[in-house]
Amino acid sequence: MNRLLAKDKELKEKKFTLAEIASGKELVKAEVLGHLRSIVYHNIPRVRALYQIAADIDLFELLGDDKDKLFKAIEYRHDCVHRNGRDSKGNRLEVFTKAYVQETADMMKHLVGKVEGKLYFDVTDDDDFPF
Repeated sequence: MNRLLAKDKELKEKKFTLAEIASGKELVKAEVLGHLRSIVYHNIPRVRALYQIAADIDLFELLGDDKDKLFKAIEYRHDCVHRNGRDSKGNRLEVFTKAYVQETADMMKHLVGKVEGKLYFDVTDDDDFPF
């Protein structure tokens, strides 16, 4: 939390009156949690910056060659949610096969495993990741 307070642009710019500070023992924690909850987590560059600040983890480094697949999956997700499964030209997306969904889920599970490996087990080599 201290790293976020020191390095996150939005949190660094927060201003409070002495009265607000005095009346809220949990003011800082509540502000940080509110800030984190306001983030759209499919904004990968923003999330990458948060992980770099808070945990010294580079998501793009962990993703490796899967980075482009993740960005494409986010684009597809957008089209699925906001365009009813069609791209910006109105073409129906046929990518959502069981195999594609499973591959994307496996990619995300692997990324989460790598993040957990770095956070909890200090794993640095991809071969050492237990997930």
